[in-house]
Amino acid sequence: MSTESQFNANRQNAQHSTGPRTAEGKDNVRFNAMKHGIDAKSMIIPGEDPAEREALSNALVEQYQPQNVDEAFKVETIVELIWSIRRLERFETRMLGIVAGENPSDPDGQIAKVLLENGPAARALNRAFSKLLALRRLHAKMEKELRDAQTRRAEAAASENRVCSENPAPANPASSAAPVPESKENPNTTAAGPDAPPERG
Repeated sequence: MSTESQFNANRQNAQHSTGPRTAEGKDNVRFNAMKHGIDAKSMIIPGEDPAEREALSNALVEQYQPQNVDEAFKVETIVELIWSIRRLERFETRMLGIVAGENPSDPDGQIAKVLLENGPAARALNRAFSKLLALRRLHAKMEKELRDAQTRRAEAAASENRVCSENPAPANPASSAAPVPESKENPNTTAAGPDAPPERG
């Protein structure tokens, strides 16, 4: 872990940096901010609307109706995947616009030229495209896992209800107990009881 003195020294050194000065250096860092944006996940970055993300989350919760912690986690993961996909689509569009704008008379040719050169811009575009494909696959996988989990939950609930209907709970034992029969007097005994002495004539 850095000490406070090391932290202060690093901060002072950073203030002396003026960034890349050569054309090659500037070209290499031109897409740095977008590369960081490609790797960003759930955080809100400048230009994004937190209310829009909240609306997306609310809409998906309403759509999927999660009923337990596992389902809620899957829904939140889908929210983050969709948010990241939208972000990457914006970055891809912006990067293509930057590249195409360098030769407005032939934007398609400029994009093809940059891709063939395989420079920093081409690598950033390829990386964005690869990440988009991966995120879309993850989204499809997570959506399937969520629907499968909800199907299993519904089937388990239906099975439990069916068992309960076929085997109703027994009535209260106290109320269903057989009545105790009244005892009958022994015909060989008198009202005085079995231990009373026999009557004398």
